Amino acid sequence: MVSTVTTKLLFCSVVIFFSVSVSGQSETTTKCFDDLGCFSTNHILHRLPMDPEEIGTEFHLYTRLSADDPVVINATLHESAWRTLLSASDVNSQRDTKFITHGWTDQGGKGWVIEMKDEYLKKGDYNVIVVDWRHGAAPMIDKAAANTFVVSVQLSKFMQVLQIEAGLDPAKMHLIGHSLGAHVSGNAAHKVAGTGRVTGLDPAEPYFVHLDNDMRLDKSDAVFVDIMHTDGEAFAVTKGYGMADALGDVDFYPNGGIDQPGCVDDVRAGIFGLLTGGNGLQCSHSRAHMYFIESINSHCKFRSRPCADWGTYERGDCHTCPSSGCPVMGDEADKTSARGSFYLTTTPTAPFCGQEYHVQVKLSDTPVHANGRLNITLLGENDSQEGEFSRDNEDFRANETLSHVIAVNKLHGAVHGVRLKYHSHSGDTHVFIHRVFVEDLDTETRLVFCGQDTELDSNHAVDFTSRTGC
Repeated sequence: MVSTVTTKLLFCSVVIFFSVSVSGQSETTTKCFDDLGCFSTNHILHRLPMDPEEIGTEFHLYTRLSADDPVVINATLHESAWRTLLSASDVNSQRDTKFITHGWTDQGGKGWVIEMKDEYLKKGDYNVIVVDWRHGAAPMIDKAAANTFVVSVQLSKFMQVLQIEAGLDPAKMHLIGHSLGAHVSGNAAHKVAGTGRVTGLDPAEPYFVHLDNDMRLDKSDAVFVDIMHTDGEAFAVTKGYGMADALGDVDFYPNGGIDQPGCVDDVRAGIFGLLTGGNGLQCSHSRAHMYFIESINSHCKFRSRPCADWGTYERGDCHTCPSSGCPVMGDEADKTSARGSFYLTTTPTAPFCGQEYHVQVKLSDTPVHANGRLNITLLGENDSQEGEFSRDNEDFRANETLSHVIAVNKLHGAVHGVRLKYHSHSGDTHVFIHRVFVEDLDTETRLVFCGQDTELDSNHAVDFTSRTGC
């Protein structure tokens, strides 16, 4: 177990790490590279990029014939060498092409990037190109952010060579980037006219939130741009790595786009994640690529709905779809002509796609002043599925009605009851339940289960199955 002292020391180290990045001395010079152009500092980003040889960008070309043995092309090679290597590859102009670009402190040779590549090759006969810039993504975040501009130019030049030498149609190119990789993808696509699609998976907030649109991902970068927001609260070292601003033709806000079910984005969880190899520091941020990977071949669809904001969605006021249909978050986001911001909920653990229910818990008139969380399990005819009703601690007061939208894996049979479990944080260690409403967002079937003012003690579960007496 990590001691309190150790945790504090590690947290201080992380804070210093970011403080040095954010408040370092401005560099006022410009750096030029023969075939890539010049890169300058600005009032937001005070660092210049590393040399291309230090960044070490590689393009890994996969097809079904080379699913485990890609052709690797170093971005610093002369274009004539690119052509030679391309001619030896199985890249085919008849296929759609997927470009996958990782973000800060990540790499292209393992983990989620390889999972995404495998899912696409399982789904269809694609060209899949992984953009691996691991050495450029490793430094402090301000330096890594500066490096993205070099990588985006390298990628755009490679896309142009693929177009000219291999006959690939930009309209059939789909660039997918996570975190800083989202801005790499957007800036690269912007330089190649007619690029079909860019998907930004929780585009990085630090520095980019204050940059102009021509220096970050936005909807002008391709024919269609879809964005998934999963960690959009204000950046604060252990959380808020993603941007909350709507950037695309379609912006998806799963679970409100701020933090994700099953994630605890706080200092202790973050440091523990760093020490154990988990993703505590970037749990919500990482959910974006996890949701997208699941969407590629899943029969369950991440169906979303238009709404003014997350609070309105949580109240259950956004059930309808536009005439063009509700967009599906993930790989099939381009199958609708709907545009704007869309909301949905996910389950806390994989598989993340689930059936959505609007749940209202009406408290009794018995006086209570409690603060905590409520978990709910939907009881089916043959099974049960647990959902995260309270993502954060919330107040419980007499006569109040708490309202949230939850997602659970599909039940076998109809809902015939609910199980509630209260976890006290402060104040009274119990609450009193008057009744519970459960509404299926797809069928709009609404059920009521009577609590009859039952006392719910902390950490004790109670089933409610009665439909009468309330």
